[in-house]
Amino acid sequence: MPPKANGKDKKKQEEPLEVKLQEEVKLLERARNDMQVEESFVHDKYKQIKAENERLQAEINKYRSRLGNATEDYADILEHRQEQIKAEEVKLRSMQAQVEKLDSELKQNTEEVKNLKESNAAQAAKLEDASALLQDKENLEDAVRKQHDLIEKQSEELKYLRNKLEEQDKELNTARGHLEELTLKSSATTELKILFEEPWILQTSHARLRGDVPMDREAGSLCVLAGGKLLVMYGGMSRISNQTQDGLGREVAVLNVETMQWERPGTARTPMTSHSHTGTVVGRTKILVFGGVKGELAASDISILNTDNMKWLVPQVKGLEKPPPRHGHATCAVREKVFVFGGMSMEGTLLNDLWVYDQDSLTWTNVTICGGHPPSPRRGATLAVTEDGRRLYMFGGNDGSRPLNDVYFMEIERLTWGYLPVHVSSHNTEDERSAKV
Repeated sequence: MPPKANGKDKKKQEEPLEVKLQEEVKLLERARNDMQVEESFVHDKYKQIKAENERLQAEINKYRSRLGNATEDYADILEHRQEQIKAEEVKLRSMQAQVEKLDSELKQNTEEVKNLKESNAAQAAKLEDASALLQDKENLEDAVRKQHDLIEKQSEELKYLRNKLEEQDKELNTARGHLEELTLKSSATTELKILFEEPWILQTSHARLRGDVPMDREAGSLCVLAGGKLLVMYGGMSRISNQTQDGLGREVAVLNVETMQWERPGTARTPMTSHSHTGTVVGRTKILVFGGVKGELAASDISILNTDNMKWLVPQVKGLEKPPPRHGHATCAVREKVFVFGGMSMEGTLLNDLWVYDQDSLTWTNVTICGGHPPSPRRGATLAVTEDGRRLYMFGGNDGSRPLNDVYFMEIERLTWGYLPVHVSSHNTEDERSAKV
């Protein structure tokens, strides 16, 4: 049995063992690190190989797809080429048929050429005859040219004479116009008459109308503007054709009294025809047209013609009160008010009502209570106002059986009617006297 080692010897034996173990541990750790590095390298290499493999697989799939598409394209191309070959074969057969046809036509043309050569020989003989005729033609053309020059010279002389004749015609027309004006002026008359127990000199003169003179008509309206220098006529009716009546029933015509020149402004034409209406001057340049027959029906509307621009405007009348439709009535303007009396309804009923249109308030008023004795129902009467605007005078008209010659007046402020006796001359008949009512 060996002797026991003491603690010091044990310690010396344990220390080399620990160092050896530590060295082995270090070697193992170093080997482990090397293994980890190698493992990481192998893992990265594996990833690269896998990615390369996937790329190669994708390229293989791509090439397979392109190969499949190319195969289909080559099949389509092959089929198309076969169809083209068939079409070329059909075309070739068609061209062979055309060649055969052309050979046949060539034979026919050869025969025709032969015939044409024979015909040309005959035409050559005719050509010689034609050359002789051509010489004759040239001789005739020279003669015609000389004759043409003579005709042109005569035409110029004739043109000169025609222009001179037209100038003389113009001078003759001018002289005829002057002669007509002198004749009209010479037909003027001057008379001395006793009217209202006072001497009056009545002068009558005539003038020649110029410009676009309106056609004959009746039942139109005529208003005086510009201090008596302009006459404005609107509407009316004619006894001629319906087409002519339709045209004149819609037109406005203006006469300049100083120059006696008529004009018909196109901007003032109305859509519908109108006759038996009234035209009343309101203000300085406007004409108020009321009622009448528009188209085929009686009307009760108001239209205003602005003579500055020859355009129509329709005022927006207020209120529910409005005169019934009528024609053949009488109107008169007193400052801002327009008075309307009587007329005839579309049913043929004669009227004797009185209406007042206020231009400021755009309203109608029916004057139902009037003092005195109002006129009888009638159409075709005339209304006039005094210079001071206090009285309205009404004359005549027709009561449906005869014309009237009575005179009534209205005091505007009191709205009372009065009758003015008419002194009838001795040559009037009893019927005319009785018409005074």
